[in-house]
Amino acid sequence: MHLDLRDAAAKAWLRRRPWPPDVVEMVVAPIQRGRLFITPDLLYGHLHDFRDEPDAVTLQAGSLCVVASQTLVVTGRRVPLLSVEEVRRRVEARTVLPALSN
Repeated sequence: MHLDLRDAAAKAWLRRRPWPPDVVEMVVAPIQRGRLFITPDLLYGHLHDFRDEPDAVTLQAGSLCVVASQTLVVTGRRVPLLSVEEVRRRVEARTVLPALSN
């Protein structure tokens, strides 16, 4: 299962899992550790990864949170990986329009 970790419902769902509270808080907390931890029942932590958009000039780095038990694998992100250059290119090509906030 993949979660948007900015979403309050996703965080609440994580907190209802039968995992130790420190494990859940590590996944929910906005800290990029780039480490995985292993216990007899779980693998958990943060991974650094990159998204390479076709024709993009740059790679975008991110942090992927992971918790895996014998019956469930959960991943999540606070910031979706979307290249700023790709967004700019789509806006300039008018294939996507910027949202205006009031």
